[in-house]
Amino acid sequence: MQEKRKHKRVYFSLDEDFFVEIEGKASFKARLLSLSEGGLSFFLPIKKSSNFKKGDVIFLSSLKSENEDLIDSLVSLSVRHVLEENNVGKVIVGCQFLDLPEKDRAKIKKLIEEKSQQLPI
Repeated sequence: MQEKRKHKRVYFSLDEDFFVEIEGKASFKARLLSLSEGGLSFFLPIKKSSNFKKGDVIFLSSLKSENEDLIDSLVSLSVRHVLEENNVGKVIVGCQFLDLPEKDRAKIKKLIEEKSQQLPI
């Protein structure tokens, strides 16, 4: 099966402390699941999933690791999918960046390159 994504994507484990802060119908902090230059996904408890529907526009106010702020500007996101993972009691929300500033895109690209080099072959 051919990959349809335009941008290389990296995934984050639960051992890695990367979080997003989201504003929209509600404001909250969620754990980052994946990241690319085109978008990101995060997961949160199922009880908060009613805040999101495909096509919603929400706002990323920050993307942080334990050590640094990767994005600290307000970035518009379009919700592309909302997947319930009932076996773990979580919802995965996938979003596309709508207006990612070039300085933030460069930081994301650098993180993706660094993380890709860490992966075993």
